Amino acid sequence: MHRKKSLLGASVVFVLSSLLSTAAQGQTYKILHSFGASGDGSLPNAPMVFDSSGNLYGTTSGGGISSCEPHGCGTVFELSPASGGTWTETLFDGFSGCPGPESPLGSDRLRNLYGVCGSNTSSVFSVSRGSNGWNLTLISSLGTPAVGGVIVDSAGTIYGTTLDGGSYGQGSVYGVKKVTATRWATIGLHSFSCSDDGCFPYAVVTLDSHGDFYGTTYSGALDGTGSVFELTPNRGGAGWTEGVLHSFQGSYRGGPDGGNPSAPVIFDTTGNMYGTTYYGGTYADGTVFKMTPNGNGTWTETVLYSFQGGTDGANPNGGLSMDLEGNLYGETLGGGSGNAGVVFKLTKGSEGQWAESILHTFLLLSDGGSPAGGLVLDATGNIYGTTEFGGPNGYFAGVAFEIIP
Repeated sequence: MHRKKSLLGASVVFVLSSLLSTAAQGQTYKILHSFGASGDGSLPNAPMVFDSSGNLYGTTSGGGISSCEPHGCGTVFELSPASGGTWTETLFDGFSGCPGPESPLGSDRLRNLYGVCGSNTSSVFSVSRGSNGWNLTLISSLGTPAVGGVIVDSAGTIYGTTLDGGSYGQGSVYGVKKVTATRWATIGLHSFSCSDDGCFPYAVVTLDSHGDFYGTTYSGALDGTGSVFELTPNRGGAGWTEGVLHSFQGSYRGGPDGGNPSAPVIFDTTGNMYGTTYYGGTYADGTVFKMTPNGNGTWTETVLYSFQGGTDGANPNGGLSMDLEGNLYGETLGGGSGNAGVVFKLTKGSEGQWAESILHTFLLLSDGGSPAGGLVLDATGNIYGTTEFGGPNGYFAGVAFEIIP
């Protein structure tokens, strides 16, 4: 099974290296919750999601019931704002039968939460609130690893990706649809072949307003270092058609293009698409890229920023967020002055070039390290995320944090 290395043809425009990163001033970093205490979760390595009441939900791959080795069976947690600027955690830890719910959560209109758990043979689960607390239901066994999490459409159908599996063993996009009150049916949308269409999708797909899916593959496609793809439903409702919008040309050795994307894509209000690559770029430490539709079914890719691996960060492995002004926010797994990752902001200048500023540099044991998965912004522009490691409770702990601009 393919695993991403850990950190210890479109027109490409590279943002000149003279646009060096600058440290943003006036940011306030706050730990909302320190994981890793006895009975708590640990190792949160996925972004959090908000509900309509301002509560945050997320997952930890460790902690909770201790019968799973080496760090526990994992949890789903809720963080609720309390008096005095504090946050209160509520924990569900019933994952002994399906350990490691380490992926992003999706939610439906009834505020039920959905995700994937298990390692070698993942399952789709739901967590719902009842009169007796939280209830876990295993909806569908995927039979293969799935790490990207899920999304839920307006009809309640769940969609996600598998890292392996599918018809060719190279990953797939799947859907899980409710057919009765207690039964769900799993359908395959696309099986990756690792040739022209890419393979090993680490991230969940993104659904646009027309019902099309967009996503990334970590490997495969024309140059072997991943792709951006689109899945379009066929007329008449019989199956789906996949198209590759961009094949990345960069790699762990560098190059003008990015390589090996491991995060989902997002859209702006005019239909442009944005994402990150783990490797590639001029310094081989990853990129932020933009995809612009050309109006004829083709897209043009532009590299907005190449990470240099120093104080500006290295190897972004999470998705981006965008504010109302069109600024982009993200995280890097490594780099920074503490070599434990950074939270960054990209701002577009008057001449169309993008400049990076650092909102926070992680130092590991004091404030967390290796920020995981991606960020979420609230209505006032405050930024929320998690780190997989570090924090006051030790290395194998992690934190949930807030950054106030």
